[in-house]
Amino acid sequence: MQSNLSYRTDIDGLRGLAVLLVLFYHANLDGIPSGGFIGVDVFFVLSGFLITSIIATQVPRGDFAFSDFYARRAKRLFPAFLLVAVITTLLSALVLLPADFTAYTRSLREALHFTSNYHFAEVASDYFAGNAIVRPMTHTWSLSIEWQFYLLFPALLWVLLRWAGQGAALAVVSGLTVLGFGLSLYTLNTQAEEAYFLSQARFFELLIGATLALAWPRFPKAIERLSVLALPALALVLVAAVVYSSQTVFPGWAALWVCLATAVLLVSGAAAPKSPVTRLLSHPALVFFGAISYSLYLWHWPLFALARYIEADTPLMMAALTLLSIALAWLTYRFVEQPARRKPMRGAVVATALFLVPLVLALLLNTQVRRSDGYPERLGPEATAAYHQLQAYDDALNLPDCDANEYPVDNNPCLLGDTDQPMAGLVLGDSHARHFRGFFDTIGKAQGVSFLSGHHVGCMQLEGLVMWKNGRIKRDCQTLSAEYLDAIKAGQFERVYLANLWTNLLRTDRVIFPDEDRIGHITTLLNDTIETILAGGAEPIILRTVPNDGRNVSTCFYRHGDPERCTVEQAGGKHAENQSIINALFADLKARYPQIRFYDPAEVLCHDGRCDGMEEALPLYEDSNHLSTYGARVLAERTLAQEISPFRVADVRTQDNAPVAEAPADKDAEAARESAE
Repeated sequence: MQSNLSYRTDIDGLRGLAVLLVLFYHANLDGIPSGGFIGVDVFFVLSGFLITSIIATQVPRGDFAFSDFYARRAKRLFPAFLLVAVITTLLSALVLLPADFTAYTRSLREALHFTSNYHFAEVASDYFAGNAIVRPMTHTWSLSIEWQFYLLFPALLWVLLRWAGQGAALAVVSGLTVLGFGLSLYTLNTQAEEAYFLSQARFFELLIGATLALAWPRFPKAIERLSVLALPALALVLVAAVVYSSQTVFPGWAALWVCLATAVLLVSGAAAPKSPVTRLLSHPALVFFGAISYSLYLWHWPLFALARYIEADTPLMMAALTLLSIALAWLTYRFVEQPARRKPMRGAVVATALFLVPLVLALLLNTQVRRSDGYPERLGPEATAAYHQLQAYDDALNLPDCDANEYPVDNNPCLLGDTDQPMAGLVLGDSHARHFRGFFDTIGKAQGVSFLSGHHVGCMQLEGLVMWKNGRIKRDCQTLSAEYLDAIKAGQFERVYLANLWTNLLRTDRVIFPDEDRIGHITTLLNDTIETILAGGAEPIILRTVPNDGRNVSTCFYRHGDPERCTVEQAGGKHAENQSIINALFADLKARYPQIRFYDPAEVLCHDGRCDGMEEALPLYEDSNHLSTYGARVLAERTLAQEISPFRVADVRTQDNAPVAEAPADKDAEAARESAE
């Protein structure tokens, strides 16, 4: 029976297994274990079980004190975290660009508020997305959830144990666990992208551990019979770590099985101490990693994230950083965690030294960095001057009504160009429609017309397209796309400019395909969209994706400032094959609908297979595939200077569909189609 709080090697071994799954998953996000993120769920169950065991043991004896409980928690968790936070801040100051450094200091502040999970749900949204994996504090989301649980649950449990008894406490906590699981499912349905980070989707996992801790002393024989399931439980955890992926609907049902398996393993360790599973979990290697698991969790992510940020995440580098994380974790455990635990400190001292002072410092740091625009001076005088120039272009664009990620068609204030003049067309698409705001604003002002931007970040807006993310259909994409497509059918627009990251059409993790014929389905999507535009009497114009080879041009600029090193390969990089397929699809589309016109940014950005990433010592891109405001303006000015269709003065001002000469880009597309065939 789990009747005492004596040290158990199998629990440390379970911690070790959990942290290794997380470590190897983060070291190689595209490899095995593709579901290593479940290690965090194992930690949640362990945390709920252990703190409930402590409180449920001490309250009946009359020796539980909140001040002691929180002092122990703080001494256990804060010293190592503060050390890692200081080192991460120094490293971030060396490598992060100004806007990213500002964002980092805010995430540090939120982590010390115990609210970083809600912060990342807001700014990163998708745990598996590119912007989340380069943020040095992303991993603190789980620590925030644990601290929120520590702040809410002990008081409730104390009241129940003190005034209602163990039986009532078990009944209430069991009920909360069931309700919490239902809330997790509800959150997945209503906030699919953010659910991974949200406490309301995760608390049931800690409550499963809490329920086990309360049920075990009351029903020891029934609970201990679960130990016969130890081997299947361990197998379930390991299989989930390999089978689950970023496309698994999570947490919800997928997390429930992992949490229940963890509960079985907790029972088995005490009820069957000599079983093969318990002996395996008590192996010295796993116990070692369990002992350093907290520090290892703290250290590995900032190192990995910063390596990815500077594009140094080669297999060799990630292997080296993995070993470095283990070494730093052992040193932190030996010289920070253990001494801090043993050091006698009063609750007020702990609260002041380990919480209030760091929080105030983080607030001051974030305030100062924000006011100084991220301290661009860190990057040197040339980079500082360039940063302020880019900010000036952003300020000059001055489109406060166009900052949102999407707008409904019947209440869209995002008008670009000469807003007092007639509307020349609708710009429709994902974030690649949004990054053309500066382009269309410049074109419109030069031509004396306006454009309406119907961008929806993360959503390609095509007839019949169903997009999904993390295993959930993006209903908001369908709803807003339908609104705009209905308005197009109703004849509200003379021209429709389609702008997307077109290669995303080929991604099975973004688009739902009815069968294995992806090309056939994409062809149908494109055909149906063009038919809708033509049915509404509008002219369809497709804007090709800006050249990109996967490298972050903005980072290259700030690191090197060399136009030669920061050029972009026109037909290179990791997206080259998919781009060839898209080119072939566009060639077929042009053959089927001769009235379509194409605009290819490569026509004005590229020369002899190389494309400009900089002009006049400023970057044209804000990342690997989105134009900066400056870049969008440069592209517009070059396009106007070269009088490229469909942005010649006559093309924009005359509202007719007169035939025009096929753009050079279509010849490229035809060549690509022949090559693909």
